[in-house]
Amino acid sequence: MNKQLKPAKKRTGKIPTTQQGKRKLVDSILKNYTEGGVDENGNAIKYTFTSCCEAAGISFRTFYNWAEKDSTISSRLKEAQENNAKQDLKDLTVRATQGLVFLTQGQYITERTVVTEELFDAKGNPKGKKVRAEEHVRFLKPNAAACIFVKKNADPEYFNEEQTNLLPGEEQVFRINGQEIKF
Repeated sequence: MNKQLKPAKKRTGKIPTTQQGKRKLVDSILKNYTEGGVDENGNAIKYTFTSCCEAAGISFRTFYNWAEKDSTISSRLKEAQENNAKQDLKDLTVRATQGLVFLTQGQYITERTVVTEELFDAKGNPKGKKVRAEEHVRFLKPNAAACIFVKKNADPEYFNEEQTNLLPGEEQVFRINGQEIKF
């Protein structure tokens, strides 16, 4: 999932007008766009193209205007977009595989709930509340449909739904160890 990169507070100086200045800014934008960053937990994150432009102090429209006028910038943007699309597909494949593993093996999960109890004194007057956390571990069974999906796709030769419906009156031929048996 793409996240927003925080925009630059205020850009110091002017937007570059020279080709060298533009290309330096383009390098910075495309680096953030293709490489992404790391969040506070150390996880890799990706940024949207618009947020990368804003963080560099320009609008995405300005970047596109530059790309329309400079074929080098245009080709680098196209390459970055293609690479990001390929990486997104790889990431999706990994997540789908992890999901199938979860569904086909089953998992132990821990459920946490907070229970609040009213406390009363000897006369029945409320005197407070008692709050406690409860944990329950349970096993989520494998999903049969996911198991069938994996088997069909991993071993289609031996696990498929191929059916042959014969109409009455048709001859049925079975071949067993090189012999033909007709019915």
